Amino acid sequence: MSFSYPRSVACASLASILILSASLSAQSPGDRDHLKAVHPGYTLSSVMPPGLNPGVSGMDFLADGRLVISTWGGDHKILVPPSQKGEVYVLSNVGQDDSTKMTYKKLIGGLQEPLGLKVINDTIYLAERQALSALTDKNGNGVVDTGAAAGEYRKLASYATGGQRHEFFFGLVYKDGFFYGAHSLSLANGGTAALPQPNPNRGTYVKIEKATGKTEFIAGGNREPFGFVMNPAGEIFSTEVQGTWNPACAFTQVRAGRFYGHPQIGQDPPNVWDTKPYNAPAVLLPETEIANAPGEPVYVDKGQFQGQYLYGDVTYGGIQRIYLEKIGQDYQGGVVRFSAGFMGGVSRLKFAPNGDLIVGQIGDADGNWNEPGRKLYGLQKLKANGKTAFEMNTVRSRPQGMEIEFTEPVALDADQIAKYEVKSWTYTRTATYGGPAINKKTLTVTKVQVDASRKKVYLEVNGLTAGYLVYIRLVGLKSATGGAPWSTETWYTLNAFGSGEPFDPSVSVSPVPGRLASNAFAISRVGGRVGFRVETKEAYVLRVTDARGALVTELRGKESGNRLLPLGSLAPGLYVATLVSGGSSLAKSFASF
Repeated sequence: MSFSYPRSVACASLASILILSASLSAQSPGDRDHLKAVHPGYTLSSVMPPGLNPGVSGMDFLADGRLVISTWGGDHKILVPPSQKGEVYVLSNVGQDDSTKMTYKKLIGGLQEPLGLKVINDTIYLAERQALSALTDKNGNGVVDTGAAAGEYRKLASYATGGQRHEFFFGLVYKDGFFYGAHSLSLANGGTAALPQPNPNRGTYVKIEKATGKTEFIAGGNREPFGFVMNPAGEIFSTEVQGTWNPACAFTQVRAGRFYGHPQIGQDPPNVWDTKPYNAPAVLLPETEIANAPGEPVYVDKGQFQGQYLYGDVTYGGIQRIYLEKIGQDYQGGVVRFSAGFMGGVSRLKFAPNGDLIVGQIGDADGNWNEPGRKLYGLQKLKANGKTAFEMNTVRSRPQGMEIEFTEPVALDADQIAKYEVKSWTYTRTATYGGPAINKKTLTVTKVQVDASRKKVYLEVNGLTAGYLVYIRLVGLKSATGGAPWSTETWYTLNAFGSGEPFDPSVSVSPVPGRLASNAFAISRVGGRVGFRVETKEAYVLRVTDARGALVTELRGKESGNRLLPLGSLAPGLYVATLVSGGSSLAKSFASF
């Protein structure tokens, strides 16, 4: 594709950014650096039948479970547009784990840069450079000829281009009889927008009627929305690549009648979208930190990350995970690293009927549209193996801070302020590629609270400002079983403050060092029962958790005294008793026999 994305350009915000800072210690995988391995909860295997090395540009499934892929075509060495080497393949037996038993058949070649694919009732629809086209294998012979009769290969809609290198049609999602996608801006060498654009409808989101091909331009101001996804509610999101006027890569909701930030200077007649209401990205993706060329996302419909999104990145590499929350009518949220270890730069994702995540990969040796050191092609899959990792599941905005929810309970020292560092900055939108970071400042975490399950941590932070992106880094935080985080960082786009308390303060921990003496409570055994002697003048909560941090029981009181657990209430094993009183906490471990 010969995309030229300067790797050094910061990809961050059209608004301001709040960052929970990096310390000066050495980098490690997942900590201010790329992940290096496959996520522990998944097993990676090949989906490339012998003889097929595809540079994947689109994917979907037929009703019988066969996988359809489109490719840019050619030898993967130079993908210089415009190209007419695009191909479509149909792969069989992809549900098994042995790729040598998979087979493939080439359905068609000679396509013009297909960068989107959708199957509707076993008809294959493609977003080509200049057209929305449809493929139907009417006689079942597994071949579609571009010269065949109408109905086998046909163009539903055609679009004008100006002969520039970057004039792509991205997509596709389908809803209620219409396809949705986008026409990228026409870009010159170096990634700058052509001035003026060669025709008036570049940089637009489009809605195309399947029955007639009638095209409606519904929003504008995009640059290169490389991938699309639709959630079960019918809401459509796209990724966006940084560049001129877009100092941030982004994950954004597609809405009719909105402007997405990239003006079209010099147009005659003037571009109508530049005056429409601005649509802020739901999630900003800082370049080199977490993104360079984000691809097609996929919606997660089950499991511990249900309701979230995954996307791959051709240049940054690997797969990242996006979580969202809705504030009023608008979405906002953040991103964390999810998995690495793939053979190429990840461009397309699709869940198979059996739940496997198919991972399509691509690259271009002419320029830097590739993951360094990786192949320029690849087709693999991630299969869930039942394991889990300690990581941030989601982050939520609160009026004076941020609430982090983890996949596993956190260690007892998670209430220490030193486990979290905070900084902030913003970016400036300019006509040059990317935007500089400005107004950097250090923020102060003033209080940390941990809920009773020990899976939620609330950070109260001075200096939070709506319109900022929040970057949170965990510093030495461990799980209750001593595990290190799979990745220590998240980037949260704070377009607006959430409402409500993070959790019931009466069961949260906000320790004040030195307030509780070591003899504030004692553990004893009375006739086979575990007992506690509490010495405090204030109301207290005494929680007992198992070795994994799961809550076993909770005792509450208002004054000193003895407390006994019921006989047989604790299975043999190791436990931790935590006394919370007067805004402080004290933990002691013990064994039950």
